[in-house]
Amino acid sequence: MERIKKALEKARASAGAAAQLPIIGTQIPAEQTRLRPAVISHAQGETLATHRIIAGDKRDPRTAAFDLLRTQVLKEMRQKGWRTLGITSPTPDCGKTTIAINLALSIAQQTSPSILLADFDLRRPKISDYLGIQPKHDLSDYLEGRVPASAALVDPGIPRLLVLPNRRGHENATEMLIRREARELVLSLRAEDEERVLVLDLPPLLNTDDTIAFLPQVDCVLLVVADRITKKPDLEAALRLLTEANFLGTVLNKADATQLAYY
Repeated sequence: MERIKKALEKARASAGAAAQLPIIGTQIPAEQTRLRPAVISHAQGETLATHRIIAGDKRDPRTAAFDLLRTQVLKEMRQKGWRTLGITSPTPDCGKTTIAINLALSIAQQTSPSILLADFDLRRPKISDYLGIQPKHDLSDYLEGRVPASAALVDPGIPRLLVLPNRRGHENATEMLIRREARELVLSLRAEDEERVLVLDLPPLLNTDDTIAFLPQVDCVLLVVADRITKKPDLEAALRLLTEANFLGTVLNKADATQLAYY
């Protein structure tokens, strides 16, 4: 029990060189670029609502949690000169993809920086479905050498936001993520815009070695845990795996909190 307590304290408090963020409850009920991306029609509102993609709608009080998270994350990244953020979770079904999309949308509401949201969960990609886009090409096509990176980028019709989607799951995801093409892609996406922030949706930590293998390509990591879903031993194990990473902190998702209006 003492080890679990320490792990939870570690997830909530600043420690070491990488200051951690406090847990943010998003209260989601349990449940332009020189690369010239192809333009895809904007995702339908019903699709966004179904997957709780709400950060672009200031009428929704839940957006405040993502705006607060955005401010904390960008402040820490700017102080450290970091531009590539990986978002993961201990296990599946914690809502990391929902957090990644909403955080990217919240950042895009600002006048700067530009945002690139990429689906690097090569086993269970979800960003395309959640945004309601059907790209002709995707990240897998690039990694397999069928198209250049520019052909895989999607403009979802949101200012300052580009999406690098993925449509297919792969059993050899780890091998694909450590390819030279994956490393060069991250570097080129950063080089295209010196102020661009990359938000990468990564696989869960404990199911495969995909994320651990890819961590050298990201500057920092945000861990998404789910209220009543994430188990304490899983949180402990995930934190141990992130010991060598620049760990920003945790986000408590699917929390049953009370909404408070500003006025």
